[in-house]
Amino acid sequence: MKSELPSIIITGASGFIGRYFLDHIKEQYKVFAIARRSATEAGIPYHANVHWIQWDIGNPAPLEKVFDTIHQKGGADFVLHLAAFYDFDYTDNSAYQRTNIEGTVHIIELAKRLKVKRLIFASSLAACNFPETGQVVSEKSPPDADFAYAKTKKYGEEKLKTCTSDFAVSIVRFAAVFSDWCEYPPVYKFLQTWLSGKYDHRMLGGKGESAVSYIHLHDLAKLLTIILNKSDALPDYDIYAASPDGSTSHKELFEIATRDFLGEAVKPIYIPKAIAYPGILFRIFMGKLKLTPEPFERFWMLKYLDRKLYVDSSYTRNALNWEPSPRYNISRRLLFLPAKMKSNPMITSCSSAWIKFVEHAFPDQLEHLSTCKSPQQMFGVLSKTYYANRIGVNPEKIVTVSVMPCTAKKFEADRQEMRDSGFKDVDYVLTTRELAMRGRS
Repeated sequence: MKSELPSIIITGASGFIGRYFLDHIKEQYKVFAIARRSATEAGIPYHANVHWIQWDIGNPAPLEKVFDTIHQKGGADFVLHLAAFYDFDYTDNSAYQRTNIEGTVHIIELAKRLKVKRLIFASSLAACNFPETGQVVSEKSPPDADFAYAKTKKYGEEKLKTCTSDFAVSIVRFAAVFSDWCEYPPVYKFLQTWLSGKYDHRMLGGKGESAVSYIHLHDLAKLLTIILNKSDALPDYDIYAASPDGSTSHKELFEIATRDFLGEAVKPIYIPKAIAYPGILFRIFMGKLKLTPEPFERFWMLKYLDRKLYVDSSYTRNALNWEPSPRYNISRRLLFLPAKMKSNPMITSCSSAWIKFVEHAFPDQLEHLSTCKSPQQMFGVLSKTYYANRIGVNPEKIVTVSVMPCTAKKFEADRQEMRDSGFKDVDYVLTTRELAMRGRS
């Protein structure tokens, strides 16, 4: 027996898009959320309509158990297949085969056995080759790009086209997906560089005309919801483009971000390909030597310098009666991203060894570290300021001793920053091992 609420399987439920869409529909659907991580590890709170299934879809062994779990709970009406592997190295990582191809085969098998009504497959506009000048990428464009990730999306689209006798299929080719928290890595790195004030903060590759289209999570969720709600009226197989029309260039993003953040227009410095190639090589070399952070830029990116992935999504808009909201266009949301990047996420830790690790290995992330001292140092400074004043004792006469499990606490107590009150916050640190040894002697 089916439950009163329609039900949906979401793969990749702990990911950037999956967790947002899960939260978006959990009141209207019973959700079977599939992810490699547990709900606790993913930080997903309990909800009565959400049934979490921890499964690496590249592993076929748990398939029977997953089927039984969903079947016993009433089955599923839809599948939203988001899970996929991707990295920016563009190498033929074995995870592409395991997750994107074999994992998709396993999800198709699950969908067939559960007799779902429709499977929505998350493909990508990046699976299509960049068009020639004056041409566009549309829903009818072939997924003919030749890098590993694109090939797996082509496989998924073609494989699912053979499944329409078992269930309906909607292919949704995503533009570059972002939110107000700037989770899309290229945009994050662009803003981090352009607003840094460092030597390369004005540099743009080529003429700054490299361009792709971007879609906000809000608009993407709206499109996916429309497909679910209109499922009975949609074709058994169709392709949609989750994207606004056109594309947005690096130069446009640079002008918006710098003007808003700095309060004035900044003139970019354009780096031709002939200079960009050795520049990337030098930065990779410096990164390997641990002299600077390794660059985000890769050699393959030069292939797309000043090329535009110009999108025409008019078919999708007409077929689904869907329209990206102007207020969620990246040209408008970009005004919010720098402020959120500057303060979020905030990372805190009482581990002085971990803090030291970040300072040495990831200095570009220091702005995200909380300025709060560790409990040891908080106690030390309070004992020589607030407490000393409260009991009327000269701080020079107070000696603070802490007992800690970590030897790095000795280093922390000796840091120069831990003397802001004019006195050393913590005078002596004993490890628990040292205290035990002293107790035995």
